[in-house]
Order: sequence, then C-alpha cells, then structure tokens
Amino acid sequence: MLKQTIALVMLTLSFTTQAALYSVTLSNLNWGDAHGETSGYITGIVSGVYDTTTGIVSMDAGVTSFAYYGWGGLMYSDEHTNWSTGNDNYAADSYVCSNASASLNFCGSYYYGQNRIDESTMDYSTMPGIRTLGGDDVADPDPEHLIIQGDLYAVSMTSFDGVGGNLIMHSNSWLDPDPQTSGDALFGIEMVFSVDNVVSTPVPATAWLFGSALIGLVGIKRKK
Repeated sequence: MLKQTIALVMLTLSFTTQAALYSVTLSNLNWGDAHGETSGYITGIVSGVYDTTTGIVSMDAGVTSFAYYGWGGLMYSDEHTNWSTGNDNYAADSYVCSNASASLNFCGSYYYGQNRIDESTMDYSTMPGIRTLGGDDVADPDPEHLIIQGDLYAVSMTSFDGVGGNLIMHSNSWLDPDPQTSGDALFGIEMVFSVDNVVSTPVPATAWLFGSALIGLVGIKRKK
C-alpha cells in the first residue's frame, strides 16, 4: 500500500511541477515617484520570453527605447539593447540614458551648478551605473527622486495570469512609502506584459517523475 501511495504521489507531482516558457509582449510601462506616475512611451522591441522557472523575461534581440514625460515635457529617455530582467536582476548588452532637463539630470539624479552646465558623467558599462560628479554639480538631496535610473529596471514578478492574461513586474521600491509624505508613493518601475502563448514546456524532471510513477504502478499491479 505504501509503495502504491508513493507512486501515486509521484504521478501527481509530474503534473504539478511543470515549468514553461511563455511568449510575452511589453504593453505598458510606468515610472513613479512622490509626484505620481507617468507612463513611459515604448518603441522598438517589445516581444520576449518569460521563463517561469527563473522568473526572468528575456527580450528578443534588438533595441527597446523608453521615453518619460512630465508636466514640463520630456524628462529623459533610455535605450536597452538585448536586455532581460527578473528576480531583481537586470542585464543588457548596452544601456544608454539621455537626459532632457535643463537643470536636473534625471539619469543620475543630480543638479547642475550655477553655471547650468552638466559637468558630471554617468558610466553604464556596469549596471546600475557609476555617477561621477564634476564641477559644481551636486547630487539631488531629495529622497523622492530615484538615484541612477539603471537601478529601476531590476524588477520581479508580482502577478502572472497565464495565457490571455498579464505578467506584471515591479522594482523593489514600487510600494515603498515616500519618506517626505504621509501617503503611499509609487517609486520605481512597473512593467506590464501581455501573455501571448506557451512557447515550450521543458519537463525532463517531470517526464522522469511520470515514468517512475508509471513503472511503480505497473510493478505493484504485477505483484498483486
């Protein structure tokens, strides 16, 4: 009886431990701080594959561009080449951030000095980037502004509906409260992917469990 129970448990596990790869499409991107949310304008590559085992989305080869607008117009834009994200990890063959503000560098979160000239540098050869302040530039002291935008894209899955639904991913800071206000601010990045279909189901371990369970059941039946 014990052997039969074990075989049945293994058979059940063979159907419940399956992992899969899903094709996904990036449909919405939100950037938030204490002033509220703004939607990112997405261009370029928007399709990729989500691995339910690793929790990582690997985008198709190419460049994805995001542009963020505030009440004064374009704040900054960035480009991601051959990128992936998930499980609080972001990787890309290259990342380029272009600031559009005349007084504040949103890419590195620092203010230009009295001369209104950007004298600092951002190095994105390693992520999330290295900021080197120069001249009379000064780091933004306001905690409601995010430091170095490359940090934002290290997101993790918060909900997954399966085919026909959505995959939603957030940076860790998304639900952190604003230290300067009493309300809950949305800091960081929210990515919403539509889940298109199953690409494949890699189940070598599952197949082994299924086969072992069947062999066990056959063996039990023969002994009877």
